[in-house]
Amino acid sequence: MWICCYDKRSICEFIVTRIDHIVEYVIPFLLRRRSRAEKNPIVGSKYSNFIIFKQAALIIKSKEHLNPDRKGLDKLLELKKQGSAASSTTPPAAEQCRRNSTVAKIITI
Repeated sequence: MWICCYDKRSICEFIVTRIDHIVEYVIPFLLRRRSRAEKNPIVGSKYSNFIIFKQAALIIKSKEHLNPDRKGLDKLLELKKQGSAASSTTPPAAEQCRRNSTVAKIITI
């Protein structure tokens, strides 16, 4: 996992490359945000997209999508249809982040 901070943009990117980290760290963190009375909890369509993301992550972690019967793959494709196309932005890969000249720092977690 990396945090990529830029010096010319006021954003940072949290980059996760292992499905285990998504299931063990990211999903539980986001679930805690939802369950607490947070200032900015996940609500509405973002919460719906999160539930779809969680289901897809669990299918991938269990390697269900690799079965010859294609049931897991079909589930993933169905989840993709349910997801919002507008929210599907792809962050740069960690190597692109490292090569990017506007990167101020990369923090490995």
